[in-house]
Amino acid sequence: MALEAKRLASDGAISGTIEVSEGIFGAEPRKHIVFDTLLAQLAGRRQGTAKVKGRSEVAGGGRKPYKQKGTGNARQGSLRAPNYAGGGKVFGPLPRSYEQFLTKGYRAEAIRVLLSQKNKDGQVFVAESLELKAPKTKNVTSLLKKAKLSKAIFVDVGNDHLRLATRNIPGAMYADARSLNVFDLLKFENVILAQASLKHIEDRVNS
Repeated sequence: MALEAKRLASDGAISGTIEVSEGIFGAEPRKHIVFDTLLAQLAGRRQGTAKVKGRSEVAGGGRKPYKQKGTGNARQGSLRAPNYAGGGKVFGPLPRSYEQFLTKGYRAEAIRVLLSQKNKDGQVFVAESLELKAPKTKNVTSLLKKAKLSKAIFVDVGNDHLRLATRNIPGAMYADARSLNVFDLLKFENVILAQASLKHIEDRVNS
């Protein structure tokens, strides 16, 4: 049985269905793949620049604070030891990378699983074209209103007018099909795909 998605007219009206590729929308639901990919994506955004100075890095402390014997105190070699205020820190954080490695195919499969599930839930809309004559916000808001959608991510390829028109709308976002990712797909309930973007997505998820 052929897979279908909702067809979106140029004015935003839903006009029947359109046949879509099983290569994009035919994946079985596998939540662990989506979870792993999202976790890796968020981890990769962390800077990992936290840093404290150790005993050898803090200033001062070159002189022994008092003589070794005869004071009744415990012996000390430096005022910059970790047991003194202003001393170096023990086992403090150091710069590191939080990046998690996932294969290209694993990340692509996560996108395929998400799009497949959204299509089953009736949240995928395919438009013949998303080209705008000018980057005007009202064109996008009227389209969303006509389609009765509050939040949606628009997916196309190299559509600068659409990118500029969506950036001031809280419930909308533009994503290039070549850089579509799990985080953005999860952030928006509905996905509006330009028909031209489907080939790029299919090439990506099946490469």
